[in-house]
Amino acid sequence: MGPWEVQPGLFRFLFGDRWEYAIEVEASDPDPLPASWGSLWLWVEGEIIGNPQADEQLGIVADWLRYLASMAGKRPASVFHDLDATSRLSLFEWWSSQSKSDPPYEWWSNPDFDATNYFLSHIQAGPALDHWWAMLMETEDAEIVTWRAPGSTAVRDACLPKGTYNDVVSAFLHWLNRKNGPA
Repeated sequence: MGPWEVQPGLFRFLFGDRWEYAIEVEASDPDPLPASWGSLWLWVEGEIIGNPQADEQLGIVADWLRYLASMAGKRPASVFHDLDATSRLSLFEWWSSQSKSDPPYEWWSNPDFDATNYFLSHIQAGPALDHWWAMLMETEDAEIVTWRAPGSTAVRDACLPKGTYNDVVSAFLHWLNRKNGPA
């Protein structure tokens, strides 16, 4: 969708459904390229994940979203057993910190586990998602997004139809790369 002009010289683009899962972009160029600067944030069930005020090269976050899309099928929810959303995010944060302390759960002893495939927010995604904790995992028929905003203790969970993430990211990447090939 888009662009629509939110104020003179500032354009927004929306990919997906804000009430399910979407990527929203704001740029000063009505026809931005991967090297263009702008803001990008995610929507999950009507809530924003990310910082709409963060300005970055769109291609940086596009690279991270592309990587995550390529990991479809490689982030099983079963690795987290039956943990609730808060406990899953706690374990995920512990793993991400590369802490030498004991894991938060005695049963956790998976030294080969690589959480990189699960990171929806990651330092490599650029400033738009800095300080957010968000992860994406999969069951046989769904994608589960778990997140917490910076400074918040409230953890949210959303269950999306299988393939939603890749569909939205594909639409965004197709739009961003329409002139010059991959970002």
